[in-house]
Amino acid sequence: MGAIAEMLRYLQLRDRQERLTRFLNDRRIDDLTSPDFALTPRTRRLRCWGDGGKLEAACPFVVIHAVPEAALERVWLLSDERVWNWLDPNQRRYSPWNGGYFLPPSRKPTSDGIIFEDGGREHGACLDNYVVVETGGVVEIGLAGDAAVIHEKQTGFNLLPIIGATWRLLRFVPEFYKQVAVASQFTVIVSIRKTQDSILGGLARGWNDP
Repeated sequence: MGAIAEMLRYLQLRDRQERLTRFLNDRRIDDLTSPDFALTPRTRRLRCWGDGGKLEAACPFVVIHAVPEAALERVWLLSDERVWNWLDPNQRRYSPWNGGYFLPPSRKPTSDGIIFEDGGREHGACLDNYVVVETGGVVEIGLAGDAAVIHEKQTGFNLLPIIGATWRLLRFVPEFYKQVAVASQFTVIVSIRKTQDSILGGLARGWNDP
């Protein structure tokens, strides 16, 4: 029995690794050296502020994924009113910033779930940030407006919004999985685009910014 259990464990780990590899490839976050790293139709809509107060296309950004470890195809339906009601942007607040909402105010159905868009500084189809809750259990966050900036051709990233978004994601996902009856652990992946020669600021109190 011990050898059989070990073999089953090995097969489960191999299957999980293969699914994660496919996911990384699908989201273009498998090759850190690729010029298209992390670029998808969704992340291409992200814009950050550049010199002269202009919105910069092809900007630096951060995308964060929560990926269920179990093999899930569809864990909830877009027609499920109970899930829609639970995913109310006015209700989902999490520390360390309880005064703000985790889900941006504007929500729209997509082919694979619901996208919540931040239109606070929206310009046309451009977005500061977004959250996507997919029917397959993946949750994706895109950050640009508060997390990245270009100043005098220097790319900078703001650490606190990145940490805050990741921490709130860790609070949101278990609650969401409970709502849709998913018993699965999940992996969090943080991908940052255009880090070469960039600087990291917005550090904790007591730390000197660059």
